[in-house]
Amino acid sequence: MVSPRDPEAFRAEVLRRAMRIERRRRRLRVLVTVPVLVSALLAVLLVGSLRNGSADHVTADGNVPAGAGLTSEVVPIQGLDPLSVSARPDGSLWVLGRDERSARMTLGTVTNDLWQPVVALPAGARPQLIVSSANGAAWMTDPAGHRVLRVEADGTTTSFPTEAAPSAGGVLGGDRRFWFAEPTGDRLVAINDDGHRVPYPVPTGRHPELVALAPNGSVAYGASGADELGTVSPTGSVVEYALATADARVVALAPGPGPALWFAMSSENGVRLGRVSAKGTLDDEGALGNGPPSSMALGPDGRLWFSTAAERVVRQRSLARLTARPIDRTLDATSWALTPDGTMWAADRSTKQLLRISSD
Repeated sequence: MVSPRDPEAFRAEVLRRAMRIERRRRRLRVLVTVPVLVSALLAVLLVGSLRNGSADHVTADGNVPAGAGLTSEVVPIQGLDPLSVSARPDGSLWVLGRDERSARMTLGTVTNDLWQPVVALPAGARPQLIVSSANGAAWMTDPAGHRVLRVEADGTTTSFPTEAAPSAGGVLGGDRRFWFAEPTGDRLVAINDDGHRVPYPVPTGRHPELVALAPNGSVAYGASGADELGTVSPTGSVVEYALATADARVVALAPGPGPALWFAMSSENGVRLGRVSAKGTLDDEGALGNGPPSSMALGPDGRLWFSTAAERVVRQRSLARLTARPIDRTLDATSWALTPDGTMWAADRSTKQLLRISSD
């Protein structure tokens, strides 16, 4: 038997050769595996592209069919005209209704399709939109009464006076305060459960009206007095974005996919959809040829939902495309609500009905 003269050098050389062999084997595995993975990925993307193409093909009129349609089911609320809906944390629904016979507003809840009146609002109150708080109470602005109303689950109602007529609606901020605008005062106002108010001035002449929660936690506003879309942070910092034309005004506003702040703006050139991107740019997302939506909201599919009374579709917008899903009625949704179970609700102004919407 022959032994190496330098055992240590011999072992080192053997190890070096073994390592070189192993490196060759690894390179060979990579050369074989990577093309397989790439091919598989391309196949998945191709299938997805074909599916999307068949479901979301853009037609000549700008509509984008999305396959399955939507159905609506009427949930009766004792003959009242529903004005606004808002989802509560417990899964029930706040519904603001109007009784034309008594000229009174009634606030109630819907649980398991059963309407339960909670309280008749003060005489003369004319709120239009309702917002649920984190603990399930209801907030409303009352422009005619120069006040904000808060209603507890047991019907206890508190009225907070405002310095000027408030905007028609408000929004629950990320800080859990209720935010609304005072257009003639050129300010947004945040109010807590105890009625403590904090004003947030915006530039003079803006006359903010529409408000919505932006994805970054600021509160966005549409200015009726200028071609501006603005945001106000809880620290009072104001950022504004100029719209495309001097006569453009924001007519609907909502957080949506992206995540981004989405808006509909109207001008003499028509109605267009836009968004404020994460980079702070104002992106034009195309024309809306059937009139401005009364409201927009994020749906259970992560898309922005809106409709008009002119067509029997619900338009949905993802970050990538616009879809138009057929529905069994014309729908002019003045208010949307998404309950925790994934159900989409709408208050339909044209038919004065509360609707639950689901896929076929």
